[in-house]
Amino acid sequence: MDVIKIALIILIAVITVSCLPVWEKSIISAISISASLIVLWFVINTVSPIVNEIKMVFNSWVSTDLSVVFKAMGISLVTQFVADVAIDNGNKTLANQMIFAGKIAIVVLAMPVYLQVLEILGQIVK
Repeated sequence: MDVIKIALIILIAVITVSCLPVWEKSIISAISISASLIVLWFVINTVSPIVNEIKMVFNSWVSTDLSVVFKAMGISLVTQFVADVAIDNGNKTLANQMIFAGKIAIVVLAMPVYLQVLEILGQIVK
């Protein structure tokens, strides 16, 4: 990962935001969100080949239950990113709603796995 590039992008954004007057909140928000999205793009481009390699290895010998784990990790990362952006822009209510929606999405995603576990437990008890 190009940590130096990411650090420079963040430093430029922080310096730019700190030079703007406080009443220019919309510009400050736009700069912060833009810098966050650029950093997210760098991270995704860096991590995606690794994730694809892990997928190929696990697809050969693991069931779809592991894909649920990877999807849940993705949901949680996106949820946290959006919630942090909302909090930084002064909207804690929307951040809390995003966190709640992320939790519900993970529960819905994992429901087939829960049902499989319950079915196995039912067979063991009988």
